Amino acid sequence: MDLFQQNIEIIQKYFPALYKKLDNFEADLSNFLLTEDIKGRKNLIVNYSQGKVHLYSNYDMDREIELWMDDLKDEENICVLGFGLGYHIKELLKTKIKKIVVVEPDINLFLAALTIVDIRSFINDRLVILIGNDYKDISSSIYHCNNEGMIDGIIFKALNSYRYIYMDWWNNLKEDFKGKATLFGNNIATKIVFAKDWLTNIVKNLSEYPKSALIKDYLGEFTGFPAVIVGAGPSLKKNMHLLKDIKDSALIFGVGSAVNILQKNDIKPHFMVGIDGSKEESEIFKRINWNDVKFIYSPKIHYEGLNNYKGPKLYMKLDSDFILDWIEKKINLNTPVIESAATVSVIAGDIAKKMGCNPIIFIGQDLAYTDGKAYAEGAVHSQAMESEQWERIKIKDIYGNDVYTNKNWNSLRISFENYIGNNGDVLYIDATEGGARIKGTEIKTFRETIEEYCKLNGVVEKVDSIYEKSFNENNIDRNVIENIKNYISREVENILGLTNDAIDVCIKMENNLAIGRNDNKVLKYNKKLDKINKIIEKNEVYDNFIHPICDVFLFTIQDEIRRNLEKERDILNKQRKLVKSSMNQYKYIQEVCEYALKILKD
Repeated sequence: MDLFQQNIEIIQKYFPALYKKLDNFEADLSNFLLTEDIKGRKNLIVNYSQGKVHLYSNYDMDREIELWMDDLKDEENICVLGFGLGYHIKELLKTKIKKIVVVEPDINLFLAALTIVDIRSFINDRLVILIGNDYKDISSSIYHCNNEGMIDGIIFKALNSYRYIYMDWWNNLKEDFKGKATLFGNNIATKIVFAKDWLTNIVKNLSEYPKSALIKDYLGEFTGFPAVIVGAGPSLKKNMHLLKDIKDSALIFGVGSAVNILQKNDIKPHFMVGIDGSKEESEIFKRINWNDVKFIYSPKIHYEGLNNYKGPKLYMKLDSDFILDWIEKKINLNTPVIESAATVSVIAGDIAKKMGCNPIIFIGQDLAYTDGKAYAEGAVHSQAMESEQWERIKIKDIYGNDVYTNKNWNSLRISFENYIGNNGDVLYIDATEGGARIKGTEIKTFRETIEEYCKLNGVVEKVDSIYEKSFNENNIDRNVIENIKNYISREVENILGLTNDAIDVCIKMENNLAIGRNDNKVLKYNKKLDKINKIIEKNEVYDNFIHPICDVFLFTIQDEIRRNLEKERDILNKQRKLVKSSMNQYKYIQEVCEYALKILKD
């Protein structure tokens, strides 16, 4: 068996997905020239667009690698640009680095390496190999490693020769990953902070389902029409008056505090969109006195804002609306999902896209302190926003000039850019006429955009007729909703009893371990806990209703104990820490169950 085949077999064992990618790939090795350094070790000369480069130093390869990895030895997780011939990877694996993600943009170079060096001696579970030249795909793969707990934080380092060949590509990948990681961190923090609020809102908003039309009935119905997503940025004052001229030729969505500004200026959108679960956000909708604007809502929205609105309502389900898939099955409903995002403007854009609209036009989307202002006049939160001392960041505006934003708005800008980058089959126009530059959008004035794209009529009648039909055909029964709430309550009470039993077992284990016992009695308690866990996890209400509320918090507890146990050498102490961690998890589940019961019976 030749060297290449031996290497392929080890790839198949450790990286089956990569093996499938390599299998039957016809390699082109014409850009590589095999050479040797002064010590006789194999090296490669790579031909690329700007010339030729040796993968490693031809004079002192060892010293080059030693200097290159000098600042990496104390890191836990690293991402390396360049597999090369694997010499530097082999050295990195001799350190205490926990996880090494290797990115190789050139599949041909990787296949060439497999014919030259024996990688079997250093391939192991600490290594992840990603092959491909689409930096967004590679960034997503690194992000998913992070998301799944494989790596907790990561340092990026390019092999010296790869810096010359892939400098721009590598910078793009790091920037894309940074954006994804920022959104991931925001999403985790948001879920921990708002999990109980979302539970409250989902339960209290169940009563709205029978009184709503369904957003799904609008999807695909507005092909040929543009959509305008109206935000509350300070530039809105420049062009919102033009909305009155296009009421019948474009779908108009008001988002966030923009609805208050529009109402103050006697401008009605066709839709307003609400998703925020905080009580503060409900103030936006409490102040609305319209009775004919369609309110598109996610059930996670704060119940007061939704319940107080007396106009027509449209139910939608976001892909992040945990619990709702299960609830829909229980009420015999099946609605397609709308893509969630860090900002309601992007969500409104996805609704418009799924309705068939093209282009998607943004106004009032400054995401920056245009002329020193946070919002246009009339926004509910404008005074509070402008009085707070946010950390300001300097970025480029739509004209290429410097403008200040803050961390929150900057993450929202990243959310826009990620969505646009992943949904390029629609034209996105930034007609804000000010504010931060959003990559992927075409910059135009709002008037120019209207003249070019708002040419068809008939929007108003179509919006109303679809609503009436959808509302009249909504067969969600109020009694079914009440039956589901009663069923959930009974099962939550059962789960609560099981967690009480589990906590009692943990206390007994703690008492035994406190006096140094780690014998058959403790083993017996462990088996009892395993039995309780299986019963809890098989309960569909736990799996679909309680666990989605707890999952992030439970993950943080599990992650913390994992870190602690890695440092602990004493078996008895390990047991004590495990029991303590289990107790904390049961107590949190118990807390959520008690809270859920209170809401369900309120």
